[in-house]
Amino acid sequence: MKKKPSKEALLESMQDRISNSNYFTVEAEVEENGHFFQWRKYISAGFIKNLGGIYANWCDNGNIKFYKSAYLRDRAYSKFVRENSEVK
Repeated sequence: MKKKPSKEALLESMQDRISNSNYFTVEAEVEENGHFFQWRKYISAGFIKNLGGIYANWCDNGNIKFYKSAYLRDRAYSKFVRENSEVK
């Protein structure tokens, strides 16, 4: 049986595809602590669902986190901002 690759490995291998603006819409953009953050909604494609869901928090430093619902994404936003504000 083949081992399923980690989300980090999938994300790294699909970075160009997920960064393509044809795959997502920006629902909101905010600047906090010197970084730009976006709430994104991706198309419902298999490679996106394998990353965790079609909703994502995105930071201009390249970090992205996927969620199954907009509710989960919105509730995780402040933690995402805190984690990415510490990254230099």
